[in-house]
Formats: sequence, C-alpha cells, structure tokens
Amino acid sequence: MKHYYIDRDAAQSRTEVHASWCPSMKGAAHKDYVGLFADPRKAVSVAEEKGYGHACGCAYCCPETLRRAGR
Repeated sequence: MKHYYIDRDAAQSRTEVHASWCPSMKGAAHKDYVGLFADPRKAVSVAEEKGYGHACGCAYCCPETLRRAGR
C-alpha cells in the first residue's frame, strides 16, 4: 500500500497523481492527499471522484495507469 497525492499545477490542464516517493512530485507547490491504496488506478479513480476530472497517473511512478494504444 502506498500514499498517493495529486499535484494541482494551475499551469497544466490536467492534474497528476503521484506516489509519495515519486521524485517528480517532491517539488509540487500545491498537492492534495488522495489516500492510501494498493493500486494506483484506484488512486486516480478516487482523485476523479474528489473532483479532479482531468486526473491522470504519473508516467514515472504510476505507469500502469497510462492507456496503451490498442487497449
């Protein structure tokens, strides 16, 4: 289980979900706690339910959340 946060960068049209250990999230000025989950896909889903409609998983720490062509 890992803790997940969402990076609320006003300059971006989307918001990224990161695991707490992710180096790309460390410098985030605005982040909100999403929760404790075993699966990053669930963290992204919960972030969307919390009102972050453009939530997506980070390519570095949550690659399993990325949609692959042909799937």
